[in-house]
Amino acid sequence: MTNQQDKEPDRVHSCSFSRRHALALGAGAMGGLAGCSELSDDSSGSNEPADETPTETPSLSESVEVSADFSIDEVVLELRVNLYSYAEDSLSGTLRLYSAPNLNRSNQTVLAEKSINQTEAVSEYTLEPEYDLGYAQHLQFTIETDNSEEAEEQPIYTPDETIVPFYNAARDTEMVLREPPTTPDRESSWTTSDPYFKTDFWFASPEESSFNTPNVPEDEYDQDWYDYRNITMTAVVRFPNYENITTFEDDSQSDTYAPAFDWAIVNIELDAWELIEAVRWNSIATGKIEDGELSASTATSPDYSGSNSNPGTNLTRDASTQRSPYAAYAISRYTGTIGRTNPLLFNGSRPITLRLANALEDAFDNPSFNTINTKEYHKAIALQVFVGQNPFSFETGSYVNTTEETINNWYKVSAGELDSAGNCQDATAMYGGIAIHLLDSTVGMVNMTGNVGAHMMGGLLNLEKPDEVYDIWPDHPSPAAGEVWGFSTDVGEVSPVEATWPDPTIGWKNPDGKDYELSTYLAETDVLTYIPINSDNQPDENGTPAKERERSEIPWEYYKEYTVIDDIENFRAS
Repeated sequence: MTNQQDKEPDRVHSCSFSRRHALALGAGAMGGLAGCSELSDDSSGSNEPADETPTETPSLSESVEVSADFSIDEVVLELRVNLYSYAEDSLSGTLRLYSAPNLNRSNQTVLAEKSINQTEAVSEYTLEPEYDLGYAQHLQFTIETDNSEEAEEQPIYTPDETIVPFYNAARDTEMVLREPPTTPDRESSWTTSDPYFKTDFWFASPEESSFNTPNVPEDEYDQDWYDYRNITMTAVVRFPNYENITTFEDDSQSDTYAPAFDWAIVNIELDAWELIEAVRWNSIATGKIEDGELSASTATSPDYSGSNSNPGTNLTRDASTQRSPYAAYAISRYTGTIGRTNPLLFNGSRPITLRLANALEDAFDNPSFNTINTKEYHKAIALQVFVGQNPFSFETGSYVNTTEETINNWYKVSAGELDSAGNCQDATAMYGGIAIHLLDSTVGMVNMTGNVGAHMMGGLLNLEKPDEVYDIWPDHPSPAAGEVWGFSTDVGEVSPVEATWPDPTIGWKNPDGKDYELSTYLAETDVLTYIPINSDNQPDENGTPAKERERSEIPWEYYKEYTVIDDIENFRAS
């Protein structure tokens, strides 16, 4: 079992607001995750005897009231039965708990069952369900009674809530969450002050990595400079299914609509050595300090001189033709000049982005998500909710984070050490790096200018989208989006992706934008790292580096031959 503190996510909020969000909604809303202590109907009833002995046995829904407490190990069910409804003053039969995938309700399976013979008005029963972990489900309780000549199974309780049982790697425990109903009700404003779409995060930073890697020698790599740690992250993503839309008819005014929602669970681990390599390859200042070209007293942080991941100028249209991330790093580190590479190429080549894409792919492989036809589109939407949940600013700069650095910022946001996870360049680079492996569509970066000045967005080329949703909402109900929109280029139709907030708006226009340009695109890329990795692209001392040159730059060997920043204060004093 888990306690309530374990269930509370480390990071969850309702929206990351753009200037338009702020104007439309006022202060940002914080959403909490409800505990999973009780599911009950609101009915109350009397156990007083009826005035007359019934001539027919009533339905169970008329004579039984139910409340339930849930944990991952057991369900404690309290039944209040009007026993006077039964000739034998008892209710006997088989109590069953069924589960069905969130968006496939007809596919029920039995999670647990128990024989009962209730002779008291109130009795408690404990069921031990064997949940299928990793996807959202709906539950139903039934009783197959022995009180009639022919056994008859009837439902007694169907919770409105969605149940999500899953393994939480950050807490190293299995848990079950109570989430809202699959479809918002007609009174719900599912896109504004308390949006239905969101991602809950849990983080941990274990001293020992779960991967087969040596510990980082802290006297060789200054932790204040390289800012490394092992990170375990669990995310529960709630995203809309735009193929499954409920119409709320209203004779007095226009009909309203709400999509059904589904859930995806992601567990991912990041090794401290991956952060060290990411910082060394990306930070120009780090390389210049290591080789003595830059005074450490001048450079205040790794982003001082900008990044080898190009912040958006002089990008080649086809990112695959730009120099590799390692080549860009090596130029900056060893030649006295500055190397540049493409953010899509840099982020897409990191092992962590492929592991994240694989984790998301595994999360989508479930009997609920498999009911969707436009799977690629909905993967793209879920990825937007996942990346955009943490707060990003609209500011641009000369340093574009790697995905490792952005996850590290997410961890620090959850710990209260940072207010922002980065800017639009960082969010777009992370989205693109994961999408390259997750989606069949070619991934791009889009320069937008408008009311917010220069802004970076993602872009998906020739993405197949569900048509009906754009007919229902020619203008998206979120204040973060406007009209249905995309733009054509010589390499295909582009659907821009706003990665700095979680609003699921792919296929609609950013209302702050005026001019859009596809600056670069990438269809695929290979993993590139000098950290030995195994077949699952995990750091592994017995693995093989995915390298392009023979120079040995395994980080736990590199410092023995080359200068690294072992103590930034000593560097500054020298």
